[in-house]
Amino acid sequence: MADESWLDILKSSKKTALIHDGKRKIHFLFTDGKEMTEEYDLKTDELIVRKWRHKSTLGAQGQWEVEVGEPLSGPVPS
Repeated sequence: MADESWLDILKSSKKTALIHDGKRKIHFLFTDGKEMTEEYDLKTDELIVRKWRHKSTLGAQGQWEVEVGEPLSGPVPS
């Protein structure tokens, strides 16, 4: 995957999108098992939240790590 550009990696990912609570929510599942979710404001198309989740060494789902936006005080829901 190191030789691929970010755009190629993004294009090859499995994507799911939905609209909920005035936000466009997009979930990306990459071929290496990493996951990314993004939430956009429907009125302004502004990115509100971007979160990443990686599998552990043993293959279990890790915790969501917030890259953009405010982290929640408690556990981040899936």
